[in-house]
Amino acid sequence: MARHNVRVGRGDWRSAFRLTGFLFCLYMLSWLFGTHHVSSFSELFSLLGQLGTSFLFVAMTWVLYVALEPFVRRRWPQTIISWTRMLAGKLRDPVVGGHVLAGVVFGVVLAASVHIIELIGIQTTGVPTRSVLLDTMVSVPRVAAILLGIPAGSLLSTLGIFFIFFLLRTLLRREWIAAVVFVLLLTIFATIFSQTSVVVLPIRLAQYTLIMFIMLRFGLLPFVVGQAVASILISFPITTEFSAWYAGSAIFALAFTLVLAGWAFHTALGGRPLFKEALLET
Repeated sequence: MARHNVRVGRGDWRSAFRLTGFLFCLYMLSWLFGTHHVSSFSELFSLLGQLGTSFLFVAMTWVLYVALEPFVRRRWPQTIISWTRMLAGKLRDPVVGGHVLAGVVFGVVLAASVHIIELIGIQTTGVPTRSVLLDTMVSVPRVAAILLGIPAGSLLSTLGIFFIFFLLRTLLRREWIAAVVFVLLLTIFATIFSQTSVVVLPIRLAQYTLIMFIMLRFGLLPFVVGQAVASILISFPITTEFSAWYAGSAIFALAFTLVLAGWAFHTALGGRPLFKEALLET
């Protein structure tokens, strides 16, 4: 599909290269902060390995984006309005702010459902099904490395999910049939290959139904933001015991989510007052 779009001259090339260049910088900065560097010849091998890995994931992202963007723009243009405006640098656009806010809410709900599934798994099997990343509790540079790597991974997985749905939409011809098949297939696969029991089947069904709703109703930007927020709330050790030694990481993750939601809410207002003057005067 990407090769076809290149041959016929379709696609937003400026956005594609701008996006992949930004992702490459994120990958390299994540390596810079998350790796212990030494002044030896082995540092060169570490750099070359990271360059290869970064180019691989950037190339995968570029191919998926170039393959999907023209078809999405033609068939579901409403799903990339906020995404296109953000790539154009319009970060103060109310539509961008509103979609980022929707993505934050989506990410919080998605993370909460993952924690519920883990709790059910512990109650039924006695064994945790998920673990937090130790790098989120080690040092500030490691935390920075995690935060820099999450958006790139979220975008790649989002494009992959969009691509799967596009294939189903092409094969089944009807959007609602493709949506139902998409939700059922992912729910079944997630239940089969996970370590949890069928008790969590309704929760997984709700998860993928929510994913489909966000993807079709709001589009690419809130889906990427939601994936990133969910990854942060899942990777960091969220706790209500603020005397614990790792409570700082939990506070940071919660504060980051709240700040992002506050900025998105303020931007979505577009300079309008939260309450009308007439309402305040009554």
